[in-house]
Amino acid sequence: MFRADGIFYVYFSFAKKTIIAKAMELTGLMEKMNAQGQTGILERYQDFNAVAGWAKRGVEETIAAGIVTGRNNNVLDPKAGVTRAEVTVMIQKLLIQSELI
Repeated sequence: MFRADGIFYVYFSFAKKTIIAKAMELTGLMEKMNAQGQTGILERYQDFNAVAGWAKRGVEETIAAGIVTGRNNNVLDPKAGVTRAEVTVMIQKLLIQSELI
């Protein structure tokens, strides 16, 4: 859901990244990523402990794919909403990485 200020909010703050992870699965990108065996990516971010346990794998996968990069200064800011522009960029990166565009 978009608010008047242009921020995209969902019930769980990190659901947006797990939604992208599900889209990666649907486009076949997840299969390519699993072959690479990405682990320990979250620890690069100062606030990685703020990511809910249920969301960590999806967040790690979206970061490994280059779809999510976090905020400035190695911060994920998992409780923040995302703007329409950020959602658009994530979708574009997903489509490019999935070789659909």
